[in-house]
Amino acid sequence: MKRPALAWLLLPIALAGCARPERDVAAYRAILEARVPPASLPVDGRLSLVGALGLANRYNESLDLEGELFVRAVIERRRSVAEFLPTVGLGPEVSVADAPAGYDLDIDIPITLDWTLFDVGRADRYWRDVYLIERQRERLLEAQEVLLLDVASVYYAVLRAEAQVRVLENSLAVQDERLRDPRGRADAGFARPRDGAQTDAQT
Repeated sequence: MKRPALAWLLLPIALAGCARPERDVAAYRAILEARVPPASLPVDGRLSLVGALGLANRYNESLDLEGELFVRAVIERRRSVAEFLPTVGLGPEVSVADAPAGYDLDIDIPITLDWTLFDVGRADRYWRDVYLIERQRERLLEAQEVLLLDVASVYYAVLRAEAQVRVLENSLAVQDERLRDPRGRADAGFARPRDGAQTDAQT
C-alpha cells in the first residue's frame, strides 16, 4: 500500500518576492527625508519654516499614499526577479508494506530543479517594473515639492498676517497717545475743549 505523504513546490531559493513592509517604507521615507530632514513639535511653541516643512513631510497623508505606490512598484520588480531564479520541487512519498517481520517503510524523496535562463516575456516585465519604480519615484518627489510649496506659502501668509496685526496695534497705540495729550491738557486747563474734539475727529 503506497500513500503519498506530502507534495509541495518550494518558492524560489532567494524568496525574492516576499514583502518586507518596514524596509520598503524606510526606502521611500529615505527618499523624502534626503531633501527635508524630519522635525518634531517645538517645545517653546515657535515653529520655524524648516520645522513646518519637516512636520508636513513626515506626517502628510498624500505623501504616504504616493509612497505606498512606490513600495508596490518595488515589490513587483522583486517578483519579476524571482521568476528568473531556480525553483526546487520536492515530492516525498512514503510507502508501507506488510513484511514477515512487521512492516517495511520505504521513503522516496525526488528533487527536481527548474531554472529558466532567459525568457523574453519575463525580461520585458522586469524592465517595465524598473521603469514604473523610477516613474513612481518622480511622482513621489513631485508630490513632495507641491506640498512644501503649499506649506511655505501658508507659513509666510501667517507671518504677513502677524506683521499686519503688529502694525495695527502700533497704530492704535500712537492714536491713543495723540488723544491722551490734548485731553490731559484740557483737564489741566491748558487747552480748549475743542482741541480734544478736533483730535478725536482726525483719528
